[in-house]
Amino acid sequence: KRLCQVKLEINKTGTYSHTSDEIQVGARLAWRNSAKCIGRIAWNTLEVRDRTHVNSPSAMMNELIDHFMTATAGTNIQSVMTVFRALTPDESWGPRFWTEQGVRYAAYKDEQTGEILGD
Repeated sequence: KRLCQVKLEINKTGTYSHTSDEIQVGARLAWRNSAKCIGRIAWNTLEVRDRTHVNSPSAMMNELIDHFMTATAGTNIQSVMTVFRALTPDESWGPRFWTEQGVRYAAYKDEQTGEILGD
């Protein structure tokens, strides 16, 4: 059934949209199969947030703040992935989040000494 839906959507629009379940399974498997990631052992605990319905830059920013709050709340760090919509075939520019990495590792610069402390 799903394969028929995908084929119809591709024929109609030139692309197709993943379901929330497809996004979650795909994200977890991609992390599990990432050979260079030491944290991949916890692949099945990844919290995947489907935000493909979010369209405005301000709503994207609010979701990113929620992402960081979820990932860093409590005493344990939670692995979180937030997925925004993909570029559509008729767009030159879609949603963008320009950063090397949303948050660096757990380290900070001591303002008095300039020394990097932490990881």
